[in-house]
Amino acid sequence: MFEECGEPLRGGGEYGAGFVAFPEADRSVLTASGDPEPVPLVGPVAVPTVIALLVPHGRQAHTRGGDAAMTALAHERPETMSEVRTESENDSDFDEVLWQAWKAMELPEGYRAEIIEGAIEVSPTARRSHGLITNRVRRALDKFLDGGEYACHQGVNVIHRRKAWIPDAFVAPEDTQPWGDEDDLGVRAEAVYLIVEVVSPGKRNQDRDRVRKLREYARAGIPTYVGIDDYDAQGSVTLCTGPRPDKADWEDIHRVYYGTDVTIPEGPAKGFVIGETITGPKRS
Repeated sequence: MFEECGEPLRGGGEYGAGFVAFPEADRSVLTASGDPEPVPLVGPVAVPTVIALLVPHGRQAHTRGGDAAMTALAHERPETMSEVRTESENDSDFDEVLWQAWKAMELPEGYRAEIIEGAIEVSPTARRSHGLITNRVRRALDKFLDGGEYACHQGVNVIHRRKAWIPDAFVAPEDTQPWGDEDDLGVRAEAVYLIVEVVSPGKRNQDRDRVRKLREYARAGIPTYVGIDDYDAQGSVTLCTGPRPDKADWEDIHRVYYGTDVTIPEGPAKGFVIGETITGPKRS
């Protein structure tokens, strides 16, 4: 149910709970309530007709723009691989609504938007420590792949059907022109052989990087995923291989702490090692 200035408005329809329609407002600020101070999720955003917002369980999404003040109950997200719906159950019309909203968004400088498990998620650019590890990965992969037909890419959308993600680094053909999506907004997922994500600070971001994006990459059939987690107690690297798109899961998930090398087992980056030169030293 939506509320405007305390008066209930009927939600549902093609949007459903967690999705806020803006027929009049052109600019809004989205926040999450439930804390002593509202926590901004995005800065000023040019809002299309409808936008999807994922907020923590038990909170509400608020929009403020002009005289409008709307709230929508947050979506409750599954926490485990077994609880998530398979791709065949997704509503293609709903995916199209999200896709068109994502394409129409005008974000302030320093923010990016992704479509993850039926919601548009907006996040700020990386912190210093996150950027340090990401750049180490990129430089090492550039050196490893130098002279071949594959390259490490950063800051580029990976597109799968009506989903869009921006990995911290991924390996795909150096020439991505044949692999652009129909709108030329990014690289199609079938051209991607390896994705590397560096986990961001904050519970919402960690859940996104450790769980939700992991499932999305499995659905897209990405052959290899690596997650570098500086916020695990001892620092960890997770290697996922053998995607199972129908289950949003992986055949093999191997996790080690910093100080133990992880070697990419297949694809153009086969033999590439993620060790202390990338993660930093073993923690005691």
